[in-house]
Amino acid sequence: MKKLSDEQIKRNVSFTVFIILIVLSFFIFNPAWGTNHKDDGSQEQYCWISGENFHDFKDAIKKQCKSGDLLWAVSKGGPINSWNIEQTIGQYCDFKSEIITGLRDDESSYLQCILIDEKSRKRRVK
Repeated sequence: MKKLSDEQIKRNVSFTVFIILIVLSFFIFNPAWGTNHKDDGSQEQYCWISGENFHDFKDAIKKQCKSGDLLWAVSKGGPINSWNIEQTIGQYCDFKSEIITGLRDDESSYLQCILIDEKSRKRRVK
């Protein structure tokens, strides 16, 4: 068997150390081990709803969703007008997080946002 030169040994050792550091970094920088990881076994939830207008969304949110959920609202059978989307955003979406709206391939509208407590957005009457 051919003996490795000192230069080849240094290169092999350096490469091995480099690979070990990369593998360790995957464990060290794993986001699941972050400081805001919940130890109670619960995970962030999403709430998928569908309807033809704001009132359908409102009823479904009250029955199925809770504050902090990722709200995923989809219109039934076609696009929904902007008033219904705006009302849902204004009443239920957290403005500190991203709010996404758009059209799907089947021409239905969708809305994604983080759900907040509805009571904080009730209309104020003077």
